[in-house]
Amino acid sequence: MKGMLENLKRWCYGGQDRTFFAAQQQAIHAYNCKMINGLLPLMTVILACYLVLSVAMPSLSPYSPVYLVYFIILILMSVFFEIKGRRSISCTRFLIWLFFVLIYSFVTLIGTAFGPDTPAVMFIVFLLTMPMLIIAPVHHTYTLLSVALVAFSIAAVRFKTPLYAQMDMIHGITCLVLGFFLCQRVLESRISLLASNEQLNRLSKYDALTELPNRRGLDEFVQQAYPACEALTLAMIDVDNFKEYNDTLGHQCGDAALTAVAKTIQQHTAESGFFAARFGGEEFVLIGTGCSAANLETQLETIRADICSQKFLCQNHLADRLTVSIGFARKKPGEEFSDLFKRADDALYLAKDAGKNCVRTSPDSPPQE
Repeated sequence: MKGMLENLKRWCYGGQDRTFFAAQQQAIHAYNCKMINGLLPLMTVILACYLVLSVAMPSLSPYSPVYLVYFIILILMSVFFEIKGRRSISCTRFLIWLFFVLIYSFVTLIGTAFGPDTPAVMFIVFLLTMPMLIIAPVHHTYTLLSVALVAFSIAAVRFKTPLYAQMDMIHGITCLVLGFFLCQRVLESRISLLASNEQLNRLSKYDALTELPNRRGLDEFVQQAYPACEALTLAMIDVDNFKEYNDTLGHQCGDAALTAVAKTIQQHTAESGFFAARFGGEEFVLIGTGCSAANLETQLETIRADICSQKFLCQNHLADRLTVSIGFARKKPGEEFSDLFKRADDALYLAKDAGKNCVRTSPDSPPQE
């Protein structure tokens, strides 16, 4: 029974689980923003057409106040979306559900009170198609639509002739059931695409051997974090004599050595909140921002010592110990990242010139606060 419930939950989440939805909320937010950004102007134009027709045609004039109210609400929603909705996930969710309530209440009025002797075509069409336009768990969407259908059925019984009321309710139930399965299939396709994009995105930003961010991942981090961060320390880590090590023991041992260094670096980043990346070859980058900037400088010697003390197997043989040289520099006020990087790289060469297996700082780094 528990397994069936888990499968049903995954089915409602498009073949994934709630955790995946939480992890992909930014991508889902971006997609839903594009959709609501198109739907709001479209429905505003449609309401404007209804309003103009109600003014021009005497038979529709009693409905003008209703059209006007819906038109004003859509305009206010569009303004709110432009101001806050694009930046806030919670605001976007609120706008989507408010938009659904608004649209279904409008087509309910059109299909019942305003058209007692005609089939409710608009309600049926919107009931079938609207859920497929957004990314949301199926059970969330169809809970709302079930409530909308109940409200429509009550209005149909109240305002429509018995024949049209019965026809609309039967059509509504049919479309609700059919839409439930169609919506799930559409959601599953979109979620599968999101998962594929996430995998490709990770492959493009992470190094396959060490599982650390690569140059692209480093560039993205710098672009996001560097401009706003004044307290920042950049460290360059280079494996000593790696070319000779690689040529003597072979590329498999060389890869194992880089993996061992990366794991040691990862342990320290996980504990202290540093950003680590493989810069290329046998070079790694560590960045500490904010409070972790000063902590990074105190940890560099520990990282060097941990790597130096490691023993690891290569092809079932105990390989030689590795050593690393480390150079670091502190960011100056207003300094470009390229200049900071050059000073850290120069500090790395100071460590090499000092005999390797040591830590050196850039001579012109500002004093630590």
